[in-house]
Amino acid sequence: MSNANFKASPISRRRHTRFNPDYLTVAWIELGESEEDFKPQMAAIVINQSYRGAALGVRPHDAIRVGQKCFVKVGELAPLRAEIVWIKGEDPELIKIGVNFLD
Repeated sequence: MSNANFKASPISRRRHTRFNPDYLTVAWIELGESEEDFKPQMAAIVINQSYRGAALGVRPHDAIRVGQKCFVKVGELAPLRAEIVWIKGEDPELIKIGVNFLD
């Protein structure tokens, strides 16, 4: 396309296709890198998911920060090692976080 005003959709730059989970899909998060028994510290709403990561809606927590390692259990899947790669939102009740699965 040669139109100077054309901008590629951000979706087209993604490496993996995103899909919307069922409305009842919940993710459980354990902050930290301990590989002992999975002990979730918070629940999240799964906004979308791909092979390599997910966007999650969570209540704000002081320990949530970009670069934080964690384990995430989405639905019936086994917990996966993950890293928080972005945080969005100014709402005091709910923020969105992006996690990349490391396994």
